[in-house]
Amino acid sequence: MPHSYEITISDGLTGTLSYQQQFSNSGFEITADHLRSGCCQSSQDVASTDGDIYFSVDADVNYTAIGSYSAVDVGSAAGTVHLDSFLFDYTDSVYVFQSRQSSDSTLHESFSLGGVAGDLENIKEGSLIGTLMSGHSYRFHYLMFVRGINSGGVASPVTATGAISLAFSPIPELGTALLVSLGLIGMAANRKPATLTISR
Repeated sequence: MPHSYEITISDGLTGTLSYQQQFSNSGFEITADHLRSGCCQSSQDVASTDGDIYFSVDADVNYTAIGSYSAVDVGSAAGTVHLDSFLFDYTDSVYVFQSRQSSDSTLHESFSLGGVAGDLENIKEGSLIGTLMSGHSYRFHYLMFVRGINSGGVASPVTATGAISLAFSPIPELGTALLVSLGLIGMAANRKPATLTISR
């Protein structure tokens, strides 16, 4: 069954955190919109959208993972930025894919899932496109995180927005794929050769 959930939190001091989750049989999508003012201790001035989705599939399906997270530093100091996601196959005890990027020294940091743009940490393994196996159980993890900076009483606010999605698509049946291929071959065989007439 499709499910959508949206929440916005404002603490009146350090900023706002809003995110939306959408789940259905065609996949999952999580979006985030973060604002940190940099007014407080760094350990307190954080915004994080994170979670885990546990699921299984009853037929082989193709999957595609896409994600991005971008920060805009209002002050002169760079905030800490993380984009992290993985898909773990519990049945085979292996990571289908894992992507993690972290930075704390780059102004206006921008990450894309599967990239290696972090100045602090980068992990990239597996494939963002592939096939999930029927009867297997999976864990889909997501994290978008930003921290504002306050150094010597000087605030450096930061905003960040992003989205992570895992989309599913059915695998074409062999018979259907074979018919399409045969149809294309038949069209090519029946095509008349082109003729070119030149008039002078």
